[in-house]
Amino acid sequence: FKNNKAMVERNGKVPVENRRFITRSLPPALFGTYWAASASGDLTSIFTALDSLETFDPSASPVDMMEKNKNQSVRIWIHSSNSQPLEQLEGKFIRRLSNPMQNANPHYQVQQASNVPFLFQTTDGRYLYLNEMAVSRIEFTNEPAIPSAKKASGRLELRFNSDKKEQDVNLVYLSDSIGWTPIYRMEMMGNNKARLS
Repeated sequence: FKNNKAMVERNGKVPVENRRFITRSLPPALFGTYWAASASGDLTSIFTALDSLETFDPSASPVDMMEKNKNQSVRIWIHSSNSQPLEQLEGKFIRRLSNPMQNANPHYQVQQASNVPFLFQTTDGRYLYLNEMAVSRIEFTNEPAIPSAKKASGRLELRFNSDKKEQDVNLVYLSDSIGWTPIYRMEMMGNNKARLS
């Protein structure tokens, strides 16, 4: 359409299980609206939803990992200065600490985002102030809880009134990613006539 919108039609075979086809691989539809039809006429309903899924947070840091497992004993290996071998510590993560410089200078905050200070209590009772960048490895005594993030994920469900294991389906939706610009040429052919091409 001239307003950079397009009606897109896709067709193909989909696997059906328990008279349903479910997918999360959805093309971006304008207004979230999809139209579907099956060549066999077995399609009885179409349903779309936006689900909130919890997935692994790829930006999770070592401090995030220890914070998520706060009450669990851990063994950490930290870098020492002057190219010494890694130092091994056993104990518990206490808490993340704030750095006063981060609050005062936003540039410093961005620059030091991966160097979060934290408090660690060793098994012999010492409290250590450590920086995240010093942590090389973490070992948990039990299976750790993994930091996660909530992500919105679209779902399309088609229901059929047939036990066929495969169905031919047409899917139609509006898209705002395809458009065209009409170019017209008007040629004047006298005072009262013109040709449009």
